[in-house]
Amino acid sequence: MNPAAPEPDAETVHAMESQARSRLNVACELHTMGHFEDAVSRAYYAAFHAASLLFYCTGRTFSSHAQLVGAFNKEFVFPGLLPGEMARSLRDLYELRQTADYDVHNSIAQSESEGALKRAETFVNQAFAYSRTSYPKLFEPME
Repeated sequence: MNPAAPEPDAETVHAMESQARSRLNVACELHTMGHFEDAVSRAYYAAFHAASLLFYCTGRTFSSHAQLVGAFNKEFVFPGLLPGEMARSLRDLYELRQTADYDVHNSIAQSESEGALKRAETFVNQAFAYSRTSYPKLFEPME
């Protein structure tokens, strides 16, 4: 975690939200083209950016993916703020992305890619819904 995180601002929140949505859209396009490993990777990054936005809204950032994934359950699920399925989805997407990006001996099946897309979409939507409800001032329309 970065202890010197800046004060959250609406411009950055909107940019982070756009980044997550963009990754999700690209994941869907890659899946449609049959690029299942790349689709899984982008699906994970959509969820990662949505989780990063959640932490950013609280004034925290992380320097590694593993730190963010590990902190998600502790900070949002354990206290009952978000459902446990979200922590499982983030962890599973992270692990699947590791396989997709680094394991040359295993490939990602179409069904795994479809599952990853569904989980990422659900994660992103739930994360943004919680963020908008909990930090409404950060989501006000920009001028």
